[in-house]
Amino acid sequence: MKILILEESPLARRFIKEELLPMGFELLEAATPQDALDILCTVPDIALITLRVVMKGMDGFQFLEHLNTPEVQVRLKEAGNHRTPAVIVTSNDTDQDRLRGFQVGAADFIQKPWPPGELLKHVNTVLGRSTEMAGMAVLVVDDSPTARSFIRICLQRLGVQIYEAEDGDQAVHFLREDPGRVDLVITDLNMVRMDGDELIVKVRGELGLKDLPVIFLSGNEDKEKVLTLFKLGATDYLKKPFLQEELVARMRAYLLRVQAQYRLHENLAKLRDMNVVKDQFLTACSHDLRSPLTGILGFAQLLEGDGSLKETSLEMVQGIRRSGAYLLEMIEDLLDIGKMASGHHDLRMKPQDLAEITRDSVRTLEHTALPKQVTVNLAVGTEDTRVMGDSAALMRICNNLVSNAIKFTHEGGRVTVSLRDGRDGEMVLAVTDTGIGIAADDIPLLFKRYSKASRSGTNGEAGNGLGLSIVKELVEAHHGTVAVESIPGEGTTMRVLFPRVQDGERALPARTSCDEPEIELVLPGAPKPAAAVESVPRGRILYAEADPELRKAGSRLLEKMGFEVVAAVDGLDALDKFQVSLEAGRFEAVLMDMVMPKLNGLDASRKLRKLEADLPADHPAHNQPVPVLAVTTRDIELSLGDCLGAGMNDFLTKPFVASQVSEALDRWALVPA
Repeated sequence: MKILILEESPLARRFIKEELLPMGFELLEAATPQDALDILCTVPDIALITLRVVMKGMDGFQFLEHLNTPEVQVRLKEAGNHRTPAVIVTSNDTDQDRLRGFQVGAADFIQKPWPPGELLKHVNTVLGRSTEMAGMAVLVVDDSPTARSFIRICLQRLGVQIYEAEDGDQAVHFLREDPGRVDLVITDLNMVRMDGDELIVKVRGELGLKDLPVIFLSGNEDKEKVLTLFKLGATDYLKKPFLQEELVARMRAYLLRVQAQYRLHENLAKLRDMNVVKDQFLTACSHDLRSPLTGILGFAQLLEGDGSLKETSLEMVQGIRRSGAYLLEMIEDLLDIGKMASGHHDLRMKPQDLAEITRDSVRTLEHTALPKQVTVNLAVGTEDTRVMGDSAALMRICNNLVSNAIKFTHEGGRVTVSLRDGRDGEMVLAVTDTGIGIAADDIPLLFKRYSKASRSGTNGEAGNGLGLSIVKELVEAHHGTVAVESIPGEGTTMRVLFPRVQDGERALPARTSCDEPEIELVLPGAPKPAAAVESVPRGRILYAEADPELRKAGSRLLEKMGFEVVAAVDGLDALDKFQVSLEAGRFEAVLMDMVMPKLNGLDASRKLRKLEADLPADHPAHNQPVPVLAVTTRDIELSLGDCLGAGMNDFLTKPFVASQVSEALDRWALVPA
């Protein structure tokens, strides 16, 4: 790369050469302006000129003016030196000299004496060797070739790619072809074919480039005009004449902002990708981790009911079951936390019967109350128990509150779940226990994730500090509030206020009477292990479950209860076997997993009911529908209403609890023919 040094003083030329030669530049020397002109017209492709201001016969400014005359430009163009940038080396660096130098085409100034490395730094910057803005592009719009040349020389020091347009019309055409090619636009205000104000209107409106920085250059001092430009969408305005440093500093600031925006978009894209990975992990937790864990719990329950186990072996099996149950609860909590944190916890808001949901919750959790002989009361003290909410989320709220109350209640204690009208028309869900209570200082910490206020239950039940934080987030998602009242040693009341269904919202029919103003669910005694629920043969059950280990554990449990089990691996298999049973001997009940390949549980249930409805009047099973019980996990957005809509009668949650399954089948299974 060639550099021409125009300097009268041999000593000054030596200083310049000492700094530039080690960097591999080819240096040409001229002692007078005429010598420099001869070299520029005969030696091709000179990359840069350094020159002093004060010289005999013609100073540095006059020399640069002379180079820009039309006749000299023709000669320089033949050698490829018509756009060669110049760095002025001077001991008298004033703003006035800088302004004049930039007006005649100087690219930069450096003041004598300079510290080591400073000249090289300026040369590299002017030659575009700076990498700070590498990869960025600027569109310069001006009908003056001299002005475009000056701006180009100024911006080359930033290392940006520079495109040029002679007017607004060319600029619009350029941007329309490839809007993403340019990171910033510098435009003159007054041009022949399309002014800058018309250009900005098209950029912001027709092209829709709302974020592209557009900088105006003009000698117009009319403040009204400047204000109008900003209203039209201008990013900045620079008044002519200006110093090169001012232009470069502003361009650098805006380009850095654009770089920051690009990094922000890249980071957002990475975060979205990471969010997808996280969702995939949550899905893995939901299926790949929970399914085998549910199988472990099922087999542990079967072993608990095996009367041949020694006491020490039984204690170990019970430890496996307790640890597995705690791990399953943690997986459920982490799934909920992940969904809420990512905004993927989509709530299907519609009118719900909160009495039905709380009743299902109490029934689901009865197995945790039985070992401690805790009595659970459900009291419904209002006729209208409708709230606007998501059934799965409301069930999660009830389950967490009721399970917490049972967990912290001593053996033989009492938990009361009540629904009543609030003083301002809200629906109040209250869960009161006679447990250990909560210290006043710990109450503010209860709803924080992984809170230090988390404790073990009265029977040593473990806690992970997530349950109540999930309650709070879900309640607030329903525009409700949750509050705590507690007396240490006496008990705690968790009170949730839900908004009522508003007028005009699609609602469930209100209950015409309070037929069950108080429903008491008394759960005495110890839970029945699998062996304790054995009985005489009770008929056949169709059990559809996709997971082979769960299918094996569930089938064994049902067999211990006296049922003959016909297992199905998916919904279609279940339909085939049900259709065969219509001729070969009916089932007393169907247990239908909700998530299965080929055909899910809800659709399989609908098709099953269609098979029954199509039976002729003389068929033995005509008008004798077989009870269908849904088998679900806690994260499936399913309510009893969904089950009923698909022709199901009830639902059970995985992992199976022997006493729950036995109670449900006692209630629903047909009497063997």
